[in-house]
Amino acid sequence: MKAAMKNGDKLNVVTIRSAISAIKLEEINTRSSLTNEKVLSIISRLCKQRRESIEQYTKANRKDLAIKEENELLLLSQYLPSQLNETEINEMVQKTITNMKATSVKDIGKVMAALSKDLNGKADLGAVSKIVKRTLVES
Repeated sequence: MKAAMKNGDKLNVVTIRSAISAIKLEEINTRSSLTNEKVLSIISRLCKQRRESIEQYTKANRKDLAIKEENELLLLSQYLPSQLNETEINEMVQKTITNMKATSVKDIGKVMAALSKDLNGKADLGAVSKIVKRTLVES
């Protein structure tokens, strides 16, 4: 943050400050210090908010705001672990479904509960849910 301030990079300063603010707010609300997993969860949530904003701004033809949100998303993404690709997610989904002996769409909740522990911060859980549903419907 100091480097961004010295360089006069207002976008980076504002983005980092908002992330720190969100983390501190969560610490205040829970009245305890946060684990690394919880911090990654917060940053992941901020990234999701940016993606949704980009989508809304694009629909409203506000390219200037969409570009700003994209830059913020790129900056926040640097603080997350590398995201898994669809092939790796499919492998984990198949393995979890096999281990849990899930057979129908009714088992999505159980499968997602198990996967969310492993994939939190490493993949978009919305996309994972779609893959789980598609896999269970096909089987």
